[in-house]
Amino acid sequence: MVIQEKLFDLWLGWERSQAKLIRKQVAIDEGTVIYLEGGYGPTLVLLHGFGADKDSWNQLASRLIDNFHLIVVDIPGFGESFSPKNRFNIESQVQRLIQFFIRKDLHNINLIGNSYGGYLSAILAKQYPAMISKCVLISPLGVQSSPLTTTFIDVVNGKWPLLLPRNESEFIQLFDTCFFNKPMIPTFFLKQIFNRNLNKNNIHQSIFFNTHIIVNGELHFSQSLEDTLTDINIPIHVMWGDNDAILAFQGMTILADLNNTNITFEGLKNVGHLPQLEIPKQLSHSIEDAVK
Repeated sequence: MVIQEKLFDLWLGWERSQAKLIRKQVAIDEGTVIYLEGGYGPTLVLLHGFGADKDSWNQLASRLIDNFHLIVVDIPGFGESFSPKNRFNIESQVQRLIQFFIRKDLHNINLIGNSYGGYLSAILAKQYPAMISKCVLISPLGVQSSPLTTTFIDVVNGKWPLLLPRNESEFIQLFDTCFFNKPMIPTFFLKQIFNRNLNKNNIHQSIFFNTHIIVNGELHFSQSLEDTLTDINIPIHVMWGDNDAILAFQGMTILADLNNTNITFEGLKNVGHLPQLEIPKQLSHSIEDAVK
């Protein structure tokens, strides 16, 4: 077990070195936010999805680092950042991230968010347009009227959420569900990722059920993406894998029907929920085009 932990640490260290990222930290009012930083140029802030962390972006970051200043954040409650003791809803997370941006003195931010991080990115862009220049949403959470995948049909029917794995077997099932073409990651590495999340189980549950609100067998969000993006006036680029088994691809069509000319769209063929791990090279080109 110790050998596997050391191999995992070496793997993460190698990925970060390839991406030329350095681990740093900033204190905000409630605790310490851990993040990776590197590069020069326009600022890209990368926000991961639910249950993931900053290192899920390493492969993509290695392809962006030569052209951008990257800030890759562990959202509070995930990874190495502090766990909030209360206020687990999306609005509170937005305020924590804004406080982080202010402490870092960030301006003209290009926000890149996947899933839960995409949902946060959209709300941040709507509420703080003077701070955020452009936004890329990758399979974002929060489309209220989107059809539910099996993952969320189970949730509204009272089954335990796949996104809150309780053991290694459930975690590997979640990993398999996130991809159309799975990246080659050794099983014992996946087990290490799960084990490092064990002490976050309670906080993940609190954040999940304060974000995904189940009322009378239906899934609700306190701020839907339809409302958030209807009249947003900064450039937004939405990308979505057409084989996403976590959040339905039809969500992109629903957002396109808003007819907001500030929003552009890009379907990703034969891709699942985590294109930053499945197609990092293609995704890097799309992001560069979106924020140039």
